[in-house]
Amino acid sequence: RNGLRPARITRYRDGLVCLSSETGSHVGAPGVPDDSEILSRTRLGPGMMCLVDLVKADGGYYDDAMVKAKVAANPKWAEELARQTRTRLDPLPPPAYEVPDDLATRTQSAFGWGSEDVDMQVLAMVSTGGEATHCMGADSPLAAMSTFAHPAYDYFKQRHAQVTNPPIDPIREGHVMTAEVWLGNRPNCVDVALELDKGANLVHLDSPVVHSAELDAVKRELETVTLSTTFDPARESLEAAVARLSAEAVAAVEKGAHLVVLSDAGFAPGDGTLYVQPLLAVGACHHALIQAGSRLKASLVVETAQVWSTHHVATLVGYGASAVHPYMLFRVAAQLTTPPAEGKKPKTDVGGAKGIDNAKAALKAGVLKIMSKIGISALSSYHGAQIFECVGLHPEVVDVAFKGTASRLGGLDWAELEKETASLVKDASYQGLTDDDVAVFKLANYGFINALQKGRGGEEHANSPAVAKLLHKAVREDDPEQRKVNYEAFVTELTETAPFGLRDLLKFKTAAAPSTADIPRASVVTRFVTGGMSLGALSRETHESLAMAMNRLGAASNSGEGGEDPVRNDPVGDKRDTTWAHLRGKTVHAGDIAQSAIRQVASGRFGVTASYLAGASQIEIKVAQGAKPGEGGQLPGQKVDSYIASVRAATEGVTLISPPPHH
Repeated sequence: RNGLRPARITRYRDGLVCLSSETGSHVGAPGVPDDSEILSRTRLGPGMMCLVDLVKADGGYYDDAMVKAKVAANPKWAEELARQTRTRLDPLPPPAYEVPDDLATRTQSAFGWGSEDVDMQVLAMVSTGGEATHCMGADSPLAAMSTFAHPAYDYFKQRHAQVTNPPIDPIREGHVMTAEVWLGNRPNCVDVALELDKGANLVHLDSPVVHSAELDAVKRELETVTLSTTFDPARESLEAAVARLSAEAVAAVEKGAHLVVLSDAGFAPGDGTLYVQPLLAVGACHHALIQAGSRLKASLVVETAQVWSTHHVATLVGYGASAVHPYMLFRVAAQLTTPPAEGKKPKTDVGGAKGIDNAKAALKAGVLKIMSKIGISALSSYHGAQIFECVGLHPEVVDVAFKGTASRLGGLDWAELEKETASLVKDASYQGLTDDDVAVFKLANYGFINALQKGRGGEEHANSPAVAKLLHKAVREDDPEQRKVNYEAFVTELTETAPFGLRDLLKFKTAAAPSTADIPRASVVTRFVTGGMSLGALSRETHESLAMAMNRLGAASNSGEGGEDPVRNDPVGDKRDTTWAHLRGKTVHAGDIAQSAIRQVASGRFGVTASYLAGASQIEIKVAQGAKPGEGGQLPGQKVDSYIASVRAATEGVTLISPPPHH
């Protein structure tokens, strides 16, 4: 059992073994003995197995331990292992990383780091050992449509599990998941079976994220070649540098290297060089080794300053990297755990070594979470699987570094990618000034996550403060004519700004002649529904106002993941200034009702009660998440106030996490 379906086992004294999803489902079937004849009841947990030998006269039932002991006792496994060199490296204590100085901060900037990455992502990882929790709604432009340069990772979207390959819960089903990696030369499995191979030389790690001490330990065990990913743009283009790097990787493996390290550690802004982005480098070398027939002879490891999120690690592994050494991330961890000056406190109170361990743990857990969305339980199955869609790169790039990746659009070619890298490096360089002329360099706030105020130069957002103000101005206007003017100003701001997503590039085609269909507006709006947004993800006032508005139209609002105050099942009546005083709405009418017509079952938690379901016109059972594919909902604890906790049958201040739906 791989964790996705329950398995209950009932054994009877006469040797009958019944296995089914639910205990007792076979009771009463022909030939099934009475319950008094039951020998034992048990279940298969994640990763467990049982065996019923149909040939043995006594029924031959083997439980999990017996099955595994029986298989392991076969002498052929010991013989095969004796022919191989397998080294298991236990996690080592992290070394002390230097706190970034001015040059290192410029190097960060040259690799695309922004202040948000440190303050909103890395700080959370270093402090807690887990990913930062963000709100839903990525409203910044796609990387290909942005006015800023982006790392190559941002042009890839993780694909998610469909119904036939359901997602795994990485927390509750962690028994069946592993992020372990084996580095080195892996012989052909057919040759192994025929005993024609020369034996494997492998090194085991429990995580794809390593620090310098662990990487050095691997290098001591395996024949290693380190290739620099920097290049001189005056002598070769990015495309030529990638081709050269790929050829060097193939040549190194053919000469006996079992580990190829792709490193940008020698790069420094201002020395006239550029770097091949690590995702481009590993993808190109991965496919070059495949074409040369040498891919299983060696593993690829990336040593880079351009890794600070779980998506970065996932894409690198997905395109062929077996391990990643994010040295700049660990230097930033050292910075966050070190007091900036005497008498000052560090940004987090964990120790330096603990901060690095936390960052490693957060990246590992994040990669497992990403794997779980596609229903993959072992990193070895995710490695090189390319389970991404590319949005915004030219076919000439995809065909070299990401061959076989779904890419329905064109985008940046090699020359344009080189320009993006060059712009980042230029902005981070001293540009000929002396140290006395340059103030302390600080990372820029690009506003990729949170929109900056107008005029501060950050990334544009679809839901910017300016857009919100225009909408507020429209809905708060009493005069119908002026309200229409205000609303048109809001629509203009939405539609005439730069495109943010692919749908913004589409335009309605107008028919030559208007339709003659006579459909009343009132019947059209009854087809409208809101998105499923739970109480807490939306404020109480917003959640209720949406329901009231949709009910007025004869349309339907969606409760989201469970929990709705029973008072919302009744019209407002004469309680506008008491029960509904919090809405402070002069337009709330006695006949209004805040009942959501569509109510979700989701994972059957957080306020999903009989009365909640009885009040629904339509019950929505989640098969897979849409907004966060393959992943359950999450409401941070600070949003769970006393009211939300009472309605959603939760505890005030405790984060609400629902598992991926497996219905």
